[in-house]
Amino acid sequence: ADGSLVLFDHEVAIARVSIDARGRTTRTELLKAAQWHSSGSPANMTGHIVSADGSTAWEVFQLGATLVELDLNKKTFDELYTVRGYLHAIDVREQLNLFATAGDDGFVRVRKLSHLSFVKEFKAEPGVPQGVALMEDGRHVVFSASGEESATRISVGDLSSGQSRTLFDVPEPFVGVHAAVGGFVYKRGNTLVLAKWADGATIREYAIEGGLEDFAVSANGEWLVA
Repeated sequence: ADGSLVLFDHEVAIARVSIDARGRTTRTELLKAAQWHSSGSPANMTGHIVSADGSTAWEVFQLGATLVELDLNKKTFDELYTVRGYLHAIDVREQLNLFATAGDDGFVRVRKLSHLSFVKEFKAEPGVPQGVALMEDGRHVVFSASGEESATRISVGDLSSGQSRTLFDVPEPFVGVHAAVGGFVYKRGNTLVLAKWADGATIREYAIEGGLEDFAVSANGEWLVA
């Protein structure tokens, strides 16, 4: 979020940390794990996105294959919709009224955020989708897919035509993608790469010392956290 971070403990948004111009931090408690949801509700979160103003978050869950919307100010949550299969990835573009999900049925699906109406879907190959990123032009979505031992294929889909094409392969499995200013970010070994969605060309690389377990891109698409 702009000027703040939302901290997650597994699937629970537990606190919002604001940072002022002098680097001083203020922490506001959000949801408590014990009050999050009851037995039988969606579980095993596989992806989450926080709105630019830090007031809302969206999560997808593997068990229950459900998209959930959190109101971080009211500290409440709503289940928006459920599909068959497992959901692995999500991206939301509030200003474009779009969100995208990807699951183990092998498809990336894009919908309108305001009323959940269907826009387009794309078949992801090989294996299952690993990540999804809506581009800032509102007309394209980048997604990645792999099997347990295959290279990860990164592709781009056109929301107007419904057609998709391969950008390139990354020689390792389970590589996700995140939207960023100018394109998208993906992991290659211990390096984070910013690439163009149009042709997959590298814009910039960031070498990370030590092991790189995971990373996130800020809501405005300008900052990386690894």
